[in-house]
Amino acid sequence: MLYKFGLEAFNGAIVTLATNRYDQDAYLSGTPSRTFEKIGLLSGLNQVFQCVGSVLIAPLIKQWPTRTVLSGSIFVLIFAAILLVVDAATGGHIKPANFTPAHKNDFSYYGHYNTDWIIPIYCVTGVAYGMVELIRRVIPRDIVGGDPEKLQRMDALVHIFYEVSGTAGAFATALGLIPRLEWSQIIVGGSNFGELLGAFSVFLLANYVKTPIPWLRLDAIMLLIIWYIPYYYPSVGEVKCAWIIAATFIPISFGWAAGDVSLAAYIQTLLGRLESKDKEVSPLGAVMAFLYSSYIIIYAIANPLLGKYIDSVYNSTGSVRPALVNTAAVQLTVISVMVFISTMIPKGAIACNPKLDDDQAVENAETIDAVPNSTPPKYSISDTVVHV
Repeated sequence: MLYKFGLEAFNGAIVTLATNRYDQDAYLSGTPSRTFEKIGLLSGLNQVFQCVGSVLIAPLIKQWPTRTVLSGSIFVLIFAAILLVVDAATGGHIKPANFTPAHKNDFSYYGHYNTDWIIPIYCVTGVAYGMVELIRRVIPRDIVGGDPEKLQRMDALVHIFYEVSGTAGAFATALGLIPRLEWSQIIVGGSNFGELLGAFSVFLLANYVKTPIPWLRLDAIMLLIIWYIPYYYPSVGEVKCAWIIAATFIPISFGWAAGDVSLAAYIQTLLGRLESKDKEVSPLGAVMAFLYSSYIIIYAIANPLLGKYIDSVYNSTGSVRPALVNTAAVQLTVISVMVFISTMIPKGAIACNPKLDDDQAVENAETIDAVPNSTPPKYSISDTVVHV
């Protein structure tokens, strides 16, 4: 919980810092703003290094106890403190109480160093972040075994504590920045609160909803809420508008978290009994790393490209609103349709609350491991596709 609290505070602060510095750099050099592109690159590279961290987990947890790997991963995050040293060493200091900016992008109290130096620091922390995220998806199987219902409840419980801390960290960071910088962390906090509610719902309904398919369908439908964003005109300087947007992100994150928790539990059940068959690499860790890495690679490629597109629209029109129609509404609608259609592929999945045979799924998974050139059962393939 302490890790998640600090992580949300750190992510919100470092993105705000980079945004402010890139805006200031563009103003001082008299060049068109490339802030969205740079922030997209920063976030994308962080995600790539999360991918590296997640891939390292499968062999590491076979060589050392999971708790040892987890402790080492969190310890790496101390590297982020070097940014404070660099800032102070180059003339940076805490913003004075009576500071009066000469222009809207005046952040002269920051240290005088190249803003791009933030990128490698954020990348190193991404490795640790990826390792912790992967362990979070693997460790419930070590604690409760392969029972599907117990795994759903355990995954949900882990997610609940995780998101309580994340919500607190995001809101704490937002309160520290208001009204001087930005309110994005309020929206992040609302999103984390939605994830908390989604995980709690899975915990309560684990005995009734035994597969991730109903939750994934709900997730696909909730994504359509994003369509209001390009057409919403919040009042300038009104913090209540940030709280309204945060509230609308609660159902979106609710569906995502419920689908993610239940699907992770299903995969853990499917692959849990294969752990003893490979002494070098954890099958569960490898599959989770593949899914997590696939998501990260797509994100890392798309993020800078979308950021560059938003920058071009902003520089030509003076507003990012026209770009949001394509980058938010249309894009997420396509994803929503793909996810919903994918939930219809598994055998017996047409029902509102399908009941797939978990025991048969595990038996088939063991057969795949034993028989060369065999293929997975239909529903295990499609559920993996849905998650990716």
